[in-house]
Amino acid sequence: MPRKGPAGFGGGPRGKGPAQQEPRPPHVPSRRGKARTSTPASGANRPGRLADGAAGSEDRPQSTAAVERAADQIVKETWGTPTAPTKKEEPQSRIIDRKAVNVGLSFSNEAHAQEADINVSNPAIRALKDSIKNRSDSIKPFMDRGNVGITRDGLLTIRGTDGLNLKERAEAQQLVEAENRDREALYLEIAKANNIARESVPKIKAIFARSWIEQARPGWWIQDPQGNWKKK
Repeated sequence: MPRKGPAGFGGGPRGKGPAQQEPRPPHVPSRRGKARTSTPASGANRPGRLADGAAGSEDRPQSTAAVERAADQIVKETWGTPTAPTKKEEPQSRIIDRKAVNVGLSFSNEAHAQEADINVSNPAIRALKDSIKNRSDSIKPFMDRGNVGITRDGLLTIRGTDGLNLKERAEAQQLVEAENRDREALYLEIAKANNIARESVPKIKAIFARSWIEQARPGWWIQDPQGNWKKK
């Protein structure tokens, strides 16, 4: 009585002799080969875009300039501006400057990018901005004395504890840690609110870092891109 071939390999009553099985292998890989070649082709355009599962890529070119404007405004609202020379020309010069630095978000021309602002006013973002603003007056004295500085990634760090008693050291450390948590959370919330992919959060952070450093008071300690400290 003829045997049936193993399930999944297309065996039948004649699947006995070796000569009968030779034609089958070419058919299986040929079908699989087609499936494999079609899969990468469909996803080949995805790398390099600020893609998020919930949003298309057509609105992405607006992100960089919009994030730059949002960063400048949020830093000004929460920490104030040290000086205010030529306010009207400030945003334009900063956009040009940042393009030279190449912070890494992919965007098209500036004229198109100026068309829309990003959402920075949902409840979570407002709460974080308020928290940063309310804390700023407590941190600034430590920055004025040089104990706290702004790192190149836009976060705060304790540079030294000279002239601080134990209570002040603990207070400075607590303030710095809370401030850095809020800043990191702010960047993540901005990404969420605007359907920006999570992997682009470090790029948002880089844009904000530039604003924190640019709007720092004269005499505060800041890090340059190489990690060296200097007074502004």
